[in-house]
Amino acid sequence: MKTMDTPAIRIVVVAFGLALGCTTSEPRAGVSQEQEAKTAPFCNALVLASQPRSVGTLIPQELRANAHVVDIVSPMWFDATDQGTITAAKGCSGPYADYLNFCHTHAIRLMPIIRNFSPQTLLSNTAAVKTCAAETAALAAREGFDGIVMDIEQVRPEMQPALIDLTRKLYPRLQEQGRRLCIVVSARAWGKWDYRNLALHSDWLYVMFYDYTGPWNKTLVGPTSPIQWAGHTTDIRRDLQRILMTGTPPEKLLFGVPLYGNDFVLNPQGGALSIKTLYVDDLLHIKQAQQANRHWDDDKKCPVFEYQDSQHATHQVWYEDAESYSNKLQVALQNRLGGIAIWALRNDVSSVNSDFWATVHEQVGDKPHRGQ
Repeated sequence: MKTMDTPAIRIVVVAFGLALGCTTSEPRAGVSQEQEAKTAPFCNALVLASQPRSVGTLIPQELRANAHVVDIVSPMWFDATDQGTITAAKGCSGPYADYLNFCHTHAIRLMPIIRNFSPQTLLSNTAAVKTCAAETAALAAREGFDGIVMDIEQVRPEMQPALIDLTRKLYPRLQEQGRRLCIVVSARAWGKWDYRNLALHSDWLYVMFYDYTGPWNKTLVGPTSPIQWAGHTTDIRRDLQRILMTGTPPEKLLFGVPLYGNDFVLNPQGGALSIKTLYVDDLLHIKQAQQANRHWDDDKKCPVFEYQDSQHATHQVWYEDAESYSNKLQVALQNRLGGIAIWALRNDVSSVNSDFWATVHEQVGDKPHRGQ
C-alpha cells in the first residue's frame, strides 16, 4: 500500500465477505435476471477501511461518519523490521484503548497494518521470519486487536516460499486467538505471487487493483485502476481472471479500489513530464477551479478531464466517480469475490469522497453485515 503521509496516500476500505450475492435464487418480480445481476448488492460483503500514518491513533472523522458501513478498519501503525521484530511507527505507538472501544461499540474489527516494503533481508532469514510470526501474534493478543493486515511488498518470485512460510507460522497462532489475517498482494505482478497458497494460510487476500499508472512510470498516461485497457498488456479484468485461474477461492479475494487519481502534465513528445497523485476530492477541486469538462472513457471505464495551467502546460487528470466505482463493484460482484478494498481514510470529513461512500452504501449496504 502507498504510505499516504504524502498526497499519494491510498485510502483503503476493504469489503470482505464469505460470499457475495443474495441468498434468494429468483429475481424480483418484474426484474430480469440480467437486470438483477447489475443491481444486486454485496449481500454478504464486509468493508475494511485503512488509514494512513499521518492520522496516527486518532479516529478519523471519515470513519466516524461511515461507521454504519465499515466492518473492518486497518490503520497503518506498525513495521516489520529486517530482524522480524514489530515496531510502531512515529505517532502510532498507542495507547489504542479509545480506538478499540470506538470500533467495538460500532461492531467494527480493528486489524492494524504491519508493513515492510523492502523485504529481501527479512524474507531471506528463517530466524527473522519465525520472529516476525511470533511477535505479530503476541502484539495482536497484547493489544486486543481483532486481527492483522500484513502488507509486505516488492516481493520477488524467489521470496515467495519465505512469505508463505511466514503466513504458515502466523495464521494458526491468530486462529487460536480467534483473530483474522489478511495479506496484501499485487494484482499487476500476478506471475510473482503464489495467490493460492497465500490464501490457504490466511482469511483474505487484499488485491491491489490500482497503481497501474503512477509517478514511477512517466511513459504511461491513464487511470490508476482501469477495468479494461485495449492495447495495454494488463488491466483489472485480465489480472483478476489470471488470479482466479490459479485456483484461489474467489471469496478470499478483496477487490482493491482507489480513492485517488493522477494529474499528468503531458509531454508533447508523449507520456508525461510529471505526475501528481491526489485524493479524488482534491482532483475535483482542480476540475471545478479550471471549469474543466468530464469525459468518460468507455474502454477503461474511468472519467478524465484536461486543463491548461498558468504555464500553458496541458494536464490530463484521471480520477474516480460514482460511475467508475459502480463498475468496479459490479466486477467484484459478478466474480463473487469476498468484497472490496479502498485506500485510505481522511480525517477531515468535509473533504471525503461522497461518490464512493454513496456507491458503497447502495451496493454493499449498511450493517449488520452477514457472515461476520
